[in-house]
Amino acid sequence: MANVLSRPGEPSVFRRCQLWCLDWWGDAAGAYVRAEHPAMPPHPDVLFEDCTLVGPDNALQAGNPGYAGFTRVHVKDSRLVSLNFSQPHGKPGTGVIHSTIEGRFLHVDLENSTLMGCKIFGAGQGEVSYATHGDVRAYVQFQQEVPAGMLRLGHWPVETFQTLLAPTPPAPRRAGLTVDRAPLGDLCEVSPAVWQGRLVLLKCVRPASGGSRNDYYLEIEDVENGRALSRFAEGYSLACAFVEADTFHAFAARFTPEGWNDVTRFTSRDLRHWESQVVIPQENEQLFNSSVCRGPAGFVMAYESNDPRYPAFTIKFATSTNLTDWVKLPDARFGTDRYTACPALRYVDGWYYLLYLEHRTPRWFFETYVARSRDLKSWEVSPANPVLSPGDGDGINASDPDLVEWAGRTLLYYSVGDQRTWSKLRRAVWPAPLGNFFANWFVELPSAGPP
Repeated sequence: MANVLSRPGEPSVFRRCQLWCLDWWGDAAGAYVRAEHPAMPPHPDVLFEDCTLVGPDNALQAGNPGYAGFTRVHVKDSRLVSLNFSQPHGKPGTGVIHSTIEGRFLHVDLENSTLMGCKIFGAGQGEVSYATHGDVRAYVQFQQEVPAGMLRLGHWPVETFQTLLAPTPPAPRRAGLTVDRAPLGDLCEVSPAVWQGRLVLLKCVRPASGGSRNDYYLEIEDVENGRALSRFAEGYSLACAFVEADTFHAFAARFTPEGWNDVTRFTSRDLRHWESQVVIPQENEQLFNSSVCRGPAGFVMAYESNDPRYPAFTIKFATSTNLTDWVKLPDARFGTDRYTACPALRYVDGWYYLLYLEHRTPRWFFETYVARSRDLKSWEVSPANPVLSPGDGDGINASDPDLVEWAGRTLLYYSVGDQRTWSKLRRAVWPAPLGNFFANWFVELPSAGPP
Protein backbone atom coordinates (compact mmCIF):
# COMPACT_ATOMS: atom_id res chain seq x y z
CA MET A 1 0.00 0.00 0.00
CA ALA A 2 2.01 2.97 -1.25
CA ASN A 3 1.79 6.65 -2.11
CA VAL A 4 -1.37 7.34 -0.06
CA LEU A 5 -2.78 10.22 1.99
CA SER A 6 -5.40 8.86 4.38
CA ARG A 7 -8.20 10.90 5.91
CA PRO A 8 -9.19 10.77 9.63
CA GLY A 9 -11.41 7.79 10.34
CA GLU A 10 -10.81 6.31 6.88
CA PRO A 11 -7.77 4.01 7.06
CA SER A 12 -7.19 1.30 4.52
CA VAL A 13 -8.22 -1.89 6.32
CA PHE A 14 -6.82 -5.41 6.11
CA ARG A 15 -9.00 -7.67 8.28
CA ARG A 16 -8.60 -11.43 8.83
CA CYS A 17 -5.88 -11.61 6.17
CA GLN A 18 -2.88 -13.90 5.80
CA LEU A 19 -0.06 -11.84 4.27
CA TRP A 20 2.97 -14.04 3.61
CA CYS A 21 6.10 -13.16 1.69
CA LEU A 22 8.44 -16.16 1.29
CA ASP A 23 10.94 -14.55 -1.09
CA TRP A 24 14.59 -15.16 -0.17
CA TRP A 25 15.52 -11.54 -0.92
CA GLY A 26 16.75 -9.73 2.15
CA ASP A 27 14.32 -6.85 2.48
CA ALA A 28 11.11 -8.71 1.60
CA ALA A 29 8.17 -8.11 3.94
CA GLY A 30 4.71 -9.49 4.60
CA ALA A 31 3.24 -5.99 4.23
CA TYR A 32 4.73 -2.81 2.80
CA VAL A 33 3.22 0.60 3.63
CA ARG A 34 4.25 4.05 2.46
CA ALA A 35 2.18 7.17 3.10
CA GLU A 36 3.17 10.67 2.02
CA HIS A 37 2.19 12.94 4.95
CA PRO A 38 4.38 16.00 5.54
CA ALA A 39 4.08 15.33 9.30
CA MET A 40 3.01 12.38 11.45
CA PRO A 41 -0.81 12.22 11.35
CA PRO A 42 -2.87 11.57 14.53
CA HIS A 43 -4.82 8.86 12.69
CA PRO A 44 -3.62 5.61 11.06
CA ASP A 45 -3.12 5.24 7.33
CA VAL A 46 -3.73 1.51 7.52
CA LEU A 47 -5.29 -0.90 10.02
CA PHE A 48 -4.24 -4.55 10.21
CA GLU A 49 -6.86 -6.35 12.33
CA ASP A 50 -6.74 -10.08 13.11
CA CYS A 51 -4.05 -10.52 10.47
CA THR A 52 -0.91 -12.60 10.14
CA LEU A 53 2.07 -10.83 8.53
CA VAL A 54 5.10 -12.99 7.70
CA GLY A 55 8.29 -12.15 5.86
CA PRO A 56 11.87 -13.44 5.64
CA ASP A 57 13.30 -10.19 7.01
CA ASN A 58 10.39 -7.97 8.08
CA ALA A 59 6.76 -8.64 8.81
CA LEU A 60 5.93 -4.95 8.29
CA GLN A 61 8.07 -2.51 6.31
CA ALA A 62 7.58 1.19 5.61
CA GLY A 63 9.25 3.88 3.58
CA ASN A 64 11.68 3.68 0.71
CA PRO A 65 14.87 5.50 -0.35
CA GLY A 66 14.02 8.73 -2.13
CA TYR A 67 10.77 9.24 -0.17
CA ALA A 68 10.34 11.32 2.99
CA GLY A 69 6.66 11.00 3.93
CA PHE A 70 5.32 10.07 7.37
CA THR A 71 3.36 6.84 7.87
CA ARG A 72 1.17 5.68 10.76
CA VAL A 73 0.04 2.05 11.15
CA HIS A 74 -2.39 0.44 13.61
CA VAL A 75 -1.86 -3.29 14.28
CA LYS A 76 -4.67 -4.93 16.28
CA ASP A 77 -5.22 -8.54 17.38
CA SER A 78 -2.55 -9.67 14.91
CA ARG A 79 0.58 -11.77 14.55
CA LEU A 80 3.79 -10.38 13.01
CA VAL A 81 6.59 -12.85 12.26
CA SER A 82 10.04 -12.30 10.78
CA LEU A 83 11.50 -15.65 9.77
CA ASN A 84 15.09 -14.53 10.32
CA PHE A 85 16.08 -15.43 13.90
CA SER A 86 19.81 -15.41 13.13
CA GLN A 87 22.33 -14.92 15.93
CA PRO A 88 24.01 -11.48 16.04
CA HIS A 89 27.27 -12.91 14.66
CA GLY A 90 25.42 -14.20 11.60
CA LYS A 91 23.19 -11.96 9.50
CA PRO A 92 20.37 -11.00 11.86
CA GLY A 93 17.04 -9.69 10.68
CA THR A 94 16.60 -5.94 10.46
CA GLY A 95 13.44 -5.99 12.57
CA VAL A 96 9.94 -7.43 12.71
CA ILE A 97 8.90 -3.82 11.97
CA HIS A 98 11.33 -1.81 9.85
CA SER A 99 11.50 1.75 8.52
CA THR A 100 13.75 1.59 5.47
CA ILE A 101 14.80 5.24 5.73
CA GLU A 102 14.58 7.15 9.01
CA GLY A 103 12.74 5.70 11.98
CA ARG A 104 10.97 9.00 12.67
CA PHE A 105 8.93 8.57 9.48
CA LEU A 106 7.06 5.56 10.95
CA HIS A 107 4.77 5.27 13.97
CA VAL A 108 3.06 1.97 14.87
CA ASP A 109 0.21 1.53 17.36
CA LEU A 110 0.29 -2.07 18.62
CA GLU A 111 -2.79 -3.53 20.30
CA ASN A 112 -3.26 -7.08 21.61
CA SER A 113 -0.71 -8.57 19.22
CA THR A 114 2.26 -10.98 19.15
CA LEU A 115 5.55 -10.16 17.41
CA MET A 116 8.31 -12.66 16.64
CA GLY A 117 11.75 -12.24 15.08
CA CYS A 118 15.40 -11.55 15.80
CA LYS A 119 14.48 -8.09 17.11
CA ILE A 120 11.33 -5.97 17.08
CA PHE A 121 12.24 -2.63 15.49
CA GLY A 122 14.78 -1.52 12.92
CA ALA A 123 15.43 1.57 10.82
CA GLY A 124 17.92 2.94 8.35
CA GLN A 125 18.58 5.73 10.84
CA GLY A 126 17.15 6.57 14.26
CA GLU A 127 14.27 4.79 15.96
CA VAL A 128 10.73 3.84 15.01
CA SER A 129 8.14 5.38 17.33
CA TYR A 130 5.40 3.19 18.74
CA ALA A 131 2.70 2.82 21.39
CA THR A 132 1.32 -0.34 22.99
CA HIS A 133 -2.23 -1.01 24.09
CA GLY A 134 -3.45 -4.07 25.96
CA ASP A 135 -1.64 -7.39 25.56
CA VAL A 136 1.44 -7.01 23.35
CA ARG A 137 3.90 -9.92 23.43
CA ALA A 138 7.33 -10.35 21.87
CA TYR A 139 9.50 -13.40 21.14
CA VAL A 140 13.01 -12.33 20.10
CA GLN A 141 16.52 -13.72 19.85
CA PHE A 142 17.57 -14.14 23.47
CA GLN A 143 20.28 -11.46 23.41
CA GLN A 144 17.95 -8.77 22.06
CA GLU A 145 16.04 -6.25 24.15
CA VAL A 146 12.26 -6.16 24.25
CA PRO A 147 10.83 -2.64 23.94
CA ALA A 148 8.97 -1.17 26.91
CA GLY A 149 5.29 -2.04 27.10
CA MET A 150 5.73 -5.55 25.66
CA LEU A 151 5.84 -8.84 27.52
CA ARG A 152 8.90 -10.91 26.66
CA LEU A 153 8.00 -14.51 25.84
CA GLY A 154 10.68 -16.88 27.05
CA HIS A 155 9.38 -19.91 25.16
CA TRP A 156 8.10 -20.48 21.64
CA PRO A 157 4.47 -19.22 21.50
CA VAL A 158 2.69 -22.36 20.34
CA GLU A 159 -0.69 -20.63 20.66
CA THR A 160 0.31 -18.12 17.97
CA PHE A 161 0.79 -20.86 15.41
CA GLN A 162 -2.48 -22.54 16.38
CA THR A 163 -4.25 -19.46 15.00
CA LEU A 164 -3.03 -20.39 11.52
CA LEU A 165 -5.06 -23.59 11.58
CA ALA A 166 -8.76 -23.98 10.96
CA PRO A 167 -10.76 -23.24 14.13
CA THR A 168 -11.42 -26.26 16.29
CA PRO A 169 -14.49 -26.65 18.49
CA PRO A 170 -13.95 -26.20 22.23
CA ALA A 171 -13.35 -29.24 24.40
CA PRO A 172 -16.70 -30.87 25.17
CA ARG A 173 -16.55 -30.01 28.85
CA ARG A 174 -15.78 -26.35 28.13
CA ALA A 175 -18.34 -25.99 25.36
CA GLY A 176 -20.99 -24.61 27.71
CA LEU A 177 -18.70 -22.07 29.43
CA THR A 178 -19.18 -18.73 27.69
CA VAL A 179 -16.82 -15.82 28.33
CA ASP A 180 -18.52 -12.45 28.62
CA ARG A 181 -16.18 -9.98 26.88
CA ALA A 182 -17.81 -6.84 28.29
CA PRO A 183 -15.18 -4.65 30.04
CA LEU A 184 -15.30 -5.16 33.80
CA GLY A 185 -12.34 -3.04 34.85
CA ASP A 186 -8.61 -3.29 35.47
CA LEU A 187 -8.97 -5.54 38.50
CA CYS A 188 -7.36 -8.76 39.60
CA GLU A 189 -9.11 -10.25 42.64
CA VAL A 190 -12.89 -10.08 43.05
CA SER A 191 -15.28 -12.33 44.94
CA PRO A 192 -19.01 -12.61 44.07
CA ALA A 193 -21.68 -13.18 46.71
CA VAL A 194 -25.43 -12.85 47.23
CA TRP A 195 -26.26 -10.21 49.86
CA GLN A 196 -29.87 -9.54 50.85
CA GLY A 197 -31.14 -10.99 47.59
CA ARG A 198 -28.77 -9.04 45.35
CA LEU A 199 -25.65 -10.10 43.48
CA VAL A 200 -22.62 -8.17 44.76
CA LEU A 201 -18.88 -8.14 44.07
CA LEU A 202 -16.22 -7.80 46.74
CA LYS A 203 -13.54 -5.90 44.81
CA CYS A 204 -9.88 -5.84 45.85
CA VAL A 205 -8.61 -2.43 44.84
CA ARG A 206 -4.82 -2.30 44.67
CA PRO A 207 -1.91 -1.41 42.37
CA ALA A 208 -0.10 -4.12 40.42
CA SER A 209 2.81 -3.73 42.84
CA GLY A 210 4.19 -1.33 45.41
CA GLY A 211 2.19 1.60 46.66
CA SER A 212 1.28 2.57 50.21
CA ARG A 213 -1.33 1.37 52.68
CA ASN A 214 -4.08 3.69 51.46
CA ASP A 215 -3.74 2.29 47.91
CA TYR A 216 -5.12 -1.03 49.18
CA TYR A 217 -8.74 -1.44 50.25
CA LEU A 218 -11.91 -3.50 49.74
CA GLU A 219 -15.10 -2.31 48.09
CA ILE A 220 -18.50 -3.97 47.74
CA GLU A 221 -20.41 -3.19 44.54
CA ASP A 222 -23.97 -3.98 43.46
CA VAL A 223 -23.50 -5.83 40.15
CA GLU A 224 -26.83 -4.77 38.65
CA ASN A 225 -26.40 -1.01 38.97
CA GLY A 226 -22.66 -0.64 39.67
CA ARG A 227 -23.32 1.27 42.89
CA ALA A 228 -20.64 1.09 45.59
CA LEU A 229 -22.22 -0.21 48.81
CA SER A 230 -19.21 -0.15 51.10
CA ARG A 231 -15.52 0.73 51.28
CA PHE A 232 -13.47 -0.68 54.14
CA ALA A 233 -10.30 -2.55 55.20
CA GLU A 234 -7.66 -0.04 54.18
CA GLY A 235 -4.31 -1.77 53.78
CA TYR A 236 -5.87 -5.15 52.90
CA SER A 237 -6.48 -7.10 49.69
CA LEU A 238 -6.49 -10.65 48.20
CA ALA A 239 -9.93 -11.10 49.77
CA CYS A 240 -12.87 -13.48 49.48
CA ALA A 241 -16.51 -12.92 50.40
CA PHE A 242 -18.75 -15.24 52.42
CA VAL A 243 -22.32 -14.51 53.53
CA GLU A 244 -23.79 -16.41 56.48
CA ALA A 245 -27.32 -15.55 57.66
CA ASP A 246 -27.42 -11.75 58.11
CA THR A 247 -23.65 -11.21 58.22
CA PHE A 248 -21.21 -10.34 55.46
CA HIS A 249 -17.73 -11.81 56.01
CA ALA A 250 -14.60 -10.78 54.11
CA PHE A 251 -11.35 -12.69 54.60
CA ALA A 252 -8.28 -10.72 53.48
CA ALA A 253 -4.49 -10.51 53.67
CA ARG A 254 -2.74 -7.43 55.09
CA PHE A 255 -0.29 -5.63 52.80
CA THR A 256 3.08 -4.28 53.90
CA PRO A 257 6.07 -3.30 51.72
CA GLU A 258 7.73 -6.51 52.96
CA GLY A 259 4.89 -8.80 51.86
CA TRP A 260 1.46 -10.24 52.70
CA ASN A 261 0.45 -11.14 56.23
CA ASP A 262 -2.07 -13.36 58.04
CA VAL A 263 -5.73 -13.88 57.11
CA THR A 264 -8.02 -11.32 58.77
CA ARG A 265 -11.79 -11.61 58.97
CA PHE A 266 -13.96 -8.49 58.55
CA THR A 267 -17.64 -8.76 59.53
CA SER A 268 -20.66 -6.48 59.19
CA ARG A 269 -24.45 -6.69 59.33
CA ASP A 270 -25.07 -3.38 57.57
CA LEU A 271 -21.96 -2.89 55.37
CA ARG A 272 -21.20 0.31 57.29
CA HIS A 273 -19.83 -0.83 60.63
CA TRP A 274 -17.05 -3.40 60.43
CA GLU A 275 -15.27 -5.51 63.02
CA SER A 276 -12.05 -7.40 62.36
CA GLN A 277 -9.77 -10.04 63.83
CA VAL A 278 -6.84 -12.16 62.65
CA VAL A 279 -8.10 -15.72 62.17
CA ILE A 280 -5.11 -17.41 60.45
CA PRO A 281 -1.71 -16.16 61.65
CA GLN A 282 1.24 -16.81 59.36
CA GLU A 283 4.12 -19.11 60.35
CA ASN A 284 7.46 -18.43 58.66
CA GLU A 285 5.53 -17.65 55.46
CA GLN A 286 3.43 -15.08 53.71
CA LEU A 287 -0.31 -15.65 53.25
CA PHE A 288 -2.15 -14.52 50.14
CA ASN A 289 -5.55 -15.48 48.67
CA SER A 290 -8.16 -17.39 50.66
CA SER A 291 -11.57 -18.96 50.11
CA VAL A 292 -14.26 -20.05 52.58
CA CYS A 293 -17.19 -22.43 52.14
CA ARG A 294 -19.67 -24.33 54.31
CA GLY A 295 -18.78 -28.00 54.74
CA PRO A 296 -20.65 -30.97 56.23
CA ALA A 297 -19.57 -30.13 59.81
CA GLY A 298 -19.00 -26.38 59.83
CA PHE A 299 -16.81 -24.17 57.67
CA VAL A 300 -13.62 -24.78 55.69
CA MET A 301 -11.00 -22.33 54.49
CA ALA A 302 -8.41 -22.80 51.76
CA TYR A 303 -5.55 -20.32 51.94
CA GLU A 304 -2.46 -19.70 49.84
CA SER A 305 1.01 -19.84 51.39
CA ASN A 306 4.59 -19.51 50.17
CA ASP A 307 5.80 -21.93 52.86
CA PRO A 308 9.55 -22.29 52.11
CA ARG A 309 9.36 -26.06 52.66
CA TYR A 310 7.61 -26.38 49.29
CA PRO A 311 8.70 -25.38 45.75
CA ALA A 312 6.25 -22.51 45.18
CA PHE A 313 2.78 -21.47 46.29
CA THR A 314 0.90 -24.14 48.26
CA ILE A 315 -2.73 -24.32 49.39
CA LYS A 316 -3.40 -25.08 53.05
CA PHE A 317 -6.68 -25.68 54.90
CA ALA A 318 -8.37 -24.81 58.19
CA THR A 319 -11.79 -25.57 59.73
CA SER A 320 -14.16 -23.70 62.02
CA THR A 321 -17.52 -24.22 63.66
CA ASN A 322 -18.32 -20.51 64.05
CA LEU A 323 -16.21 -18.57 61.49
CA THR A 324 -14.33 -16.98 64.41
CA ASP A 325 -12.10 -19.75 65.76
CA TRP A 326 -10.13 -21.64 63.13
CA VAL A 327 -8.06 -24.82 63.43
CA LYS A 328 -5.31 -25.41 60.89
CA LEU A 329 -5.13 -28.88 59.31
CA PRO A 330 -1.40 -29.69 59.13
CA ASP A 331 -1.98 -32.98 57.29
CA ALA A 332 -4.12 -31.35 54.59
CA ARG A 333 -2.06 -29.74 51.82
CA PHE A 334 -2.57 -29.29 48.09
CA GLY A 335 0.27 -28.66 45.64
CA THR A 336 3.33 -29.35 47.78
CA ASP A 337 5.23 -30.43 44.65
CA ARG A 338 4.48 -27.51 42.30
CA TYR A 339 2.94 -24.06 41.90
CA THR A 340 -0.72 -24.06 43.05
CA ALA A 341 -2.29 -20.72 43.94
CA CYS A 342 -5.49 -18.62 44.02
CA PRO A 343 -7.89 -21.15 45.59
CA ALA A 344 -11.67 -21.09 45.26
CA LEU A 345 -13.21 -23.82 47.44
CA ARG A 346 -16.80 -25.13 47.38
CA TYR A 347 -18.54 -28.18 48.91
CA VAL A 348 -21.16 -29.84 46.69
CA ASP A 349 -22.79 -33.30 46.92
CA GLY A 350 -20.16 -34.83 49.21
CA TRP A 351 -17.13 -33.38 47.40
CA TYR A 352 -14.82 -30.45 48.05
CA TYR A 353 -14.13 -28.82 44.69
CA LEU A 354 -11.06 -26.61 44.35
CA LEU A 355 -10.43 -24.19 41.50
CA TYR A 356 -6.79 -23.14 41.54
CA LEU A 357 -3.99 -21.70 39.39
CA GLU A 358 -1.34 -23.83 37.67
CA HIS A 359 1.88 -22.32 36.33
CA ARG A 360 2.38 -24.14 33.03
CA THR A 361 6.16 -24.36 33.29
CA PRO A 362 8.60 -23.92 31.70
CA ARG A 363 6.61 -21.20 29.91
CA TRP A 364 5.41 -18.02 31.62
CA PHE A 365 1.79 -19.17 31.19
CA PHE A 366 -1.00 -19.66 33.75
CA GLU A 367 -4.28 -21.59 33.64
CA THR A 368 -7.08 -22.35 36.12
CA TYR A 369 -7.53 -26.03 36.98
CA VAL A 370 -10.04 -27.94 39.10
CA ALA A 371 -9.55 -30.81 41.56
CA ARG A 372 -11.82 -32.55 44.07
CA SER A 373 -11.51 -34.39 47.38
CA ARG A 374 -13.69 -36.11 49.94
CA ASP A 375 -11.41 -35.33 52.90
CA LEU A 376 -9.10 -32.39 51.89
CA LYS A 377 -6.16 -34.83 51.89
CA SER A 378 -6.49 -37.03 48.81
CA TRP A 379 -7.14 -35.02 45.66
CA GLU A 380 -8.26 -35.99 42.17
CA VAL A 381 -7.28 -33.54 39.44
CA SER A 382 -9.75 -33.37 36.55
CA PRO A 383 -8.55 -35.03 33.33
CA ALA A 384 -10.44 -32.31 31.42
CA ASN A 385 -8.32 -29.39 32.69
CA PRO A 386 -7.85 -26.51 32.11
CA VAL A 387 -11.13 -24.90 33.13
CA LEU A 388 -9.86 -21.46 32.08
CA SER A 389 -7.07 -20.60 29.67
CA PRO A 390 -6.08 -17.15 28.38
CA GLY A 391 -7.62 -16.23 25.04
CA ASP A 392 -7.01 -13.42 22.57
CA GLY A 393 -6.14 -10.21 24.41
CA ASP A 394 -5.84 -12.05 27.73
CA GLY A 395 -2.05 -12.06 28.01
CA ILE A 396 -0.62 -15.26 29.44
CA ASN A 397 -2.87 -15.58 32.47
CA ALA A 398 -6.30 -16.83 33.58
CA SER A 399 -6.12 -16.66 37.38
CA ASP A 400 -7.85 -15.78 40.64
CA PRO A 401 -11.13 -17.63 40.02
CA ASP A 402 -14.17 -17.17 42.22
CA LEU A 403 -17.74 -18.16 41.49
CA VAL A 404 -21.34 -17.94 42.62
CA GLU A 405 -24.64 -19.51 41.68
CA TRP A 406 -27.12 -16.84 40.60
CA ALA A 407 -30.51 -17.13 38.85
CA GLY A 408 -29.89 -20.80 38.06
CA ARG A 409 -26.52 -20.13 36.44
CA THR A 410 -22.89 -20.33 37.60
CA LEU A 411 -20.96 -17.07 37.26
CA LEU A 412 -17.19 -17.52 37.23
CA TYR A 413 -15.07 -14.38 37.68
CA TYR A 414 -11.34 -14.45 36.93
CA SER A 415 -8.37 -12.28 36.01
CA VAL A 416 -6.30 -12.06 32.83
CA GLY A 417 -3.00 -10.22 32.30
CA ASP A 418 0.74 -10.77 32.33
CA GLN A 419 1.21 -11.68 36.04
CA ARG A 420 3.49 -8.65 36.37
CA THR A 421 2.20 -5.27 35.28
CA TRP A 422 -1.47 -5.39 34.22
CA SER A 423 -4.69 -7.31 34.79
CA LYS A 424 -8.30 -7.16 33.65
CA LEU A 425 -11.42 -8.78 35.02
CA ARG A 426 -13.35 -11.37 33.01
CA ARG A 427 -16.54 -13.32 33.68
CA ALA A 428 -17.52 -16.69 32.26
CA VAL A 429 -21.06 -18.09 32.49
CA TRP A 430 -22.13 -21.72 32.85
CA PRO A 431 -25.88 -22.02 32.11
CA ALA A 432 -26.65 -24.37 35.01
CA PRO A 433 -26.25 -24.51 38.81
CA LEU A 434 -22.96 -24.91 40.67
CA GLY A 435 -23.31 -28.67 41.20
CA ASN A 436 -23.69 -29.30 37.48
CA PHE A 437 -20.71 -27.06 36.69
CA PHE A 438 -18.33 -28.96 38.97
CA ALA A 439 -19.63 -32.45 38.14
CA ASN A 440 -19.05 -31.71 34.46
CA TRP A 441 -15.27 -31.84 34.94
CA PHE A 442 -15.27 -35.36 36.41
CA VAL A 443 -17.75 -37.36 34.32
CA GLU A 444 -16.80 -39.80 31.59
CA LEU A 445 -17.18 -38.46 28.07
CA PRO A 446 -19.53 -37.58 26.58
CA SER A 447 -19.68 -34.59 28.92
CA ALA A 448 -22.61 -34.06 31.23
CA GLY A 449 -22.80 -30.51 29.87
CA PRO A 450 -25.41 -28.04 30.96
CA PRO A 451 -28.90 -29.56 31.09
